[in-house]
Amino acid sequence: MQRLFTLLFVILFAQSIQAQDWLDGFIITKSADTLKGKIQYRTSDVQFQKAYFKENGAVKEYIPSEVLGYGIDGVKSYSSQAVDNEFVEVIAVGNVSLYRKRKTLLIQNENGETYPLVSKTKTVVSEGETYVSEGKKWKSIVYGMLSSCDIRPEDLKELNFNTKNILGLVTKYNACKNGTTKTYQNNGLKTVLVDYGIHFGIRNGELNVSASGGPDRPVDTNHKSTNAIIGGFLNFRFPNLSEKISLQVGLNYQTVDLTGNTFTTNADNPSRTSLVVDNYEINSGFSSLGVPISLKALLVDGNISVFAQSGIVFNQISGTSSTNTRVRIIDNGAPTTTRATEVFDFDSSAIHPWARIGISKSILGKYKVGLAFDFIFSNDNLLLNPDKFSPFNQTGFSLLLSY
Repeated sequence: MQRLFTLLFVILFAQSIQAQDWLDGFIITKSADTLKGKIQYRTSDVQFQKAYFKENGAVKEYIPSEVLGYGIDGVKSYSSQAVDNEFVEVIAVGNVSLYRKRKTLLIQNENGETYPLVSKTKTVVSEGETYVSEGKKWKSIVYGMLSSCDIRPEDLKELNFNTKNILGLVTKYNACKNGTTKTYQNNGLKTVLVDYGIHFGIRNGELNVSASGGPDRPVDTNHKSTNAIIGGFLNFRFPNLSEKISLQVGLNYQTVDLTGNTFTTNADNPSRTSLVVDNYEINSGFSSLGVPISLKALLVDGNISVFAQSGIVFNQISGTSSTNTRVRIIDNGAPTTTRATEVFDFDSSAIHPWARIGISKSILGKYKVGLAFDFIFSNDNLLLNPDKFSPFNQTGFSLLLSY
């Protein structure tokens, strides 16, 4: 019960944390007015589809057709003027402008026409030598758009495809046209963003008890369990380092009830004087308070995201018990029952590697619901009995709700 209170305390503490992904920013209305307030920082594809704006405590959602753009002060700016029905990240604005749509660079001419710039490489084998050839289509687009202002083919011939080089050409062109180039550099978000949430799930476990350098005993079998698990977690994101990798720390509680059954008989013993049949049922259990620590990677970033986690979990074990119930039948007579307690000596702590893969979906731009499959791998013995080898493994699934 004390550990349940600890778990609830951690969850309540997490819920008391102010959401750190609401940052100073702005909305540019259709009438070109700038509204100052808070913008929710997003690392998923939501940032290109919607803007969540908070002003005086009220949250409003904007789609690209409703505003000219939005931004986070000193971090990123987005425009709805380059691509229909979608925001794109602003790199530079001038006579000719430069944007980024996810991983694709976009260049927009003075007529408001936008073209993607993509450099596809291919491996070429010529005269026994292998080299990588870079696609030149992007150079044709850039040259066709900028050639009227002293941008020559020679300027592009040896130019590598990257944002810096293309921005340099755009800046040169705009200056030639007596215009300016306003750049919006992503200076990086230096703060740590914290997501928090809870999860509920089911775990299926197996404790494989087998003899280690000694004779088999009635308890030597696979002991299986199915139990619920509840927990909370804090997810720390470091956008200035990576928008796809985060550190997650959690707290889990579960009560594990294990059951194992074995059967023995002396029917094959030619020297027996009586037929003896023994049925053993071993019931054992423990409570576990675990602290999982893992790295979380966003594999697919979209309306439905796919993520994977890997790390270790520290378990504190308490409330252990184990009972071996034997039902013996001699010569098909009446069964007799005997019980032995504390047949297992559980360790008080355990460390296991674990992994998770799951999917999640954003709800209302603020919450995420997800479904994950968990794998807990044993690398040590759960029992202290010196004659026993006893790895304990679990698999299961969890329903996650985070903010």
